[in-house]
Amino acid sequence: MGIDLSQALDTIKRKHILDVLLQAGCNEDELRLARSLLAGTKLRVCVQNKLSDSFQTSIGSPQGDSLSPVLFTCYLAAALSSIRESSNRPNPPISSLGLPLEMEYAHDVDSPDEEKKPLDHLQPVAAEKLKVDNLFMNETKTEFTHVYLAEATETDSHGKAVRGNESWHKNKTLGSLLCSTSDITARCIQGNVTFHTLQKLWSQRTKIPLKTRLRLYNTYCVSIMLYNCNSWAAPKVMLDKLDACHRRHRSLLAKEPYQQPGTMRTVQ
Repeated sequence: MGIDLSQALDTIKRKHILDVLLQAGCNEDELRLARSLLAGTKLRVCVQNKLSDSFQTSIGSPQGDSLSPVLFTCYLAAALSSIRESSNRPNPPISSLGLPLEMEYAHDVDSPDEEKKPLDHLQPVAAEKLKVDNLFMNETKTEFTHVYLAEATETDSHGKAVRGNESWHKNKTLGSLLCSTSDITARCIQGNVTFHTLQKLWSQRTKIPLKTRLRLYNTYCVSIMLYNCNSWAAPKVMLDKLDACHRRHRSLLAKEPYQQPGTMRTVQ
């Protein structure tokens, strides 16, 4: 189950942030510093390129600085702790098999489980407890993803085999497809699109030295192709496919002959 929070950073209670920091063990000096940074926050609204007068705000964490994500992480951790105490799931959230039953990144919260029934019970409990802390769960965007391996004989309504094409292959978490094979295929496509979009840049060989072009390529293309690669569990044939895509790009950049797939590397 993937929980979606609406405008999470803009709704947190500042008084409660200080209470959470106190419970986390912050001393008086640290609390005074946090209180000072949260006080006197003003906002201006831009409507049709016109800015309103500034006005004071009493909720939300100031965004655009390094403090905001730290405060929100502490705030959300306290809210999730309250949910655990009110649900029938293990606390700490670890299954009997040692699998994590809770994963968070920024304001995205995933609650995996081996059965759907505990998640059906968790959803209303989570919505109620989050609301107490002024965090609002967008229930219409809450996703339930069933990860499974279809039977070899299972077919869809068109008579096509389901195995290898289960619906969860198209689901994403943190910008990556759950299926590593599908994600690598998509990464190669996105890398090719970006590479050809910047074709005019690559063609300026006399104005832009090779070293600079390779650096730009690593920034714009390789970063897309290797995004979240540490989470992949893909067969070697798919890694070779990604490597071949990278080598084709590099040979076009440097006018080198195409090399056989091997170990992918980022050119410095």
